[in-house]
Amino acid sequence: MNPEYKEIFDKRGGSYHAAMRAFPHARRAEFEAVFAATQFTESDVIIDIPAGGAYLLEYLPEYIRYFPREITPGFSKDAMLVNWSGDWEAPLADHVVTLAATHHFHDHARAIDRALAALRPGGVLHLADVDVESPVGAFLDGFVGAHTPTGHAGHYLPPKGDAFYIPYQITRHKTVATPWRFSSKDDAGRFCIALFGLQLDEPKRVIDALQQYGIDVSEEDGEAVIDWRLTYIDIVKV
Repeated sequence: MNPEYKEIFDKRGGSYHAAMRAFPHARRAEFEAVFAATQFTESDVIIDIPAGGAYLLEYLPEYIRYFPREITPGFSKDAMLVNWSGDWEAPLADHVVTLAATHHFHDHARAIDRALAALRPGGVLHLADVDVESPVGAFLDGFVGAHTPTGHAGHYLPPKGDAFYIPYQITRHKTVATPWRFSSKDDAGRFCIALFGLQLDEPKRVIDALQQYGIDVSEEDGEAVIDWRLTYIDIVKV
């Protein structure tokens, strides 16, 4: 069976974290899109799991009570570690966020049910991940899988309208353009090499591969832009 999240990021979480520290705003659009349809109140509690290096925090209002949780120490020795199926050591939340992680879990229903259990009634689970029919998924499972020691075989969420979603109250299910932005194509390639733990040293190979898989890499207003896209799903706990 293909490795799951913890096994993968036990091995390459450090490289991922280094990429996020070197280019902290490259994925700004991804984080800002999580709460694009949300109105916060000053009492709101957010659990971010798995949180990596707590990258979401920068995009939240200061008054939010934020609880980043991880299931691997691979990203940072300072991470608050929990077991996904165990106690998350946080109050019941108004929002639980799982960003770009569900494709590393084999059992989506179990992962979603555990996240919903961490919410108060009326709270919202915010899932964001690669669409099963997206060229992003093909790039990850193809090029990334061939060049990272952990491989990559994503377990992507079903498409909109699939019977999988019948048990859930969904208020948003939308694929969103979340472009990654850099000062140059060389930086864009170096970021991907570190983020995905690629055993490569030529950034241009990554840029060429992205375009071969149908992911545009353009130059706009002095920036190099990777046309990354994620699907955002909001599920209300009833």
